[in-house]
Amino acid sequence: LLSAKNIVTPSHMEKRQLVEVYSVLEEKIHVVPRGIQTHFLKPKIRTLNGPPKFCSVGSIKPQKNTLGLIHLFAKAAAIYPGATLQVIGPVQNIEYFTKVQAEIDRLKISEFVEFNGYIPPTQLSKAIEKTHLHLSTSTCETFGRSIFETLALGLPNIARKSENASAEFLEHLPYARFIDDDRKALE
Repeated sequence: LLSAKNIVTPSHMEKRQLVEVYSVLEEKIHVVPRGIQTHFLKPKIRTLNGPPKFCSVGSIKPQKNTLGLIHLFAKAAAIYPGATLQVIGPVQNIEYFTKVQAEIDRLKISEFVEFNGYIPPTQLSKAIEKTHLHLSTSTCETFGRSIFETLALGLPNIARKSENASAEFLEHLPYARFIDDDRKALE
């Protein structure tokens, strides 16, 4: 990074990280946001007519804090019996995924958690059409693509605020809550 003449990054947050953590000269870094392909996304109005159906879109790895997601969902499922969680995203760390599976088993919620793996953006609308709320417990979200996509699909979001680039742009919206405390997230 230090020897590169130019660096392209998808977010201002990642640019700050490059400057503050890696001491890269700010002038070398150019932000080009990824954006999302909205022509694949079909918004849907959702109604809650039974137990809530949660989803989370993100790869399975420590940075995405899937263990934190499982703990948050377990607390929500205790409040809302019959609630389900659909996890969409590839396993990028098999050792971490093994820990996630073990925690699901320990919490006795395996029948309520479904892993769908990677789903292309062209099929995301169909995959989450029956869900009510998107949860993100990611501990470092440099762009927040899944948050932008699910909001574009008409799905309210609860996500961590710390280290979340999307919070800077979306915090003012009534259907996006950025909260670091699980207790407040459940409220």
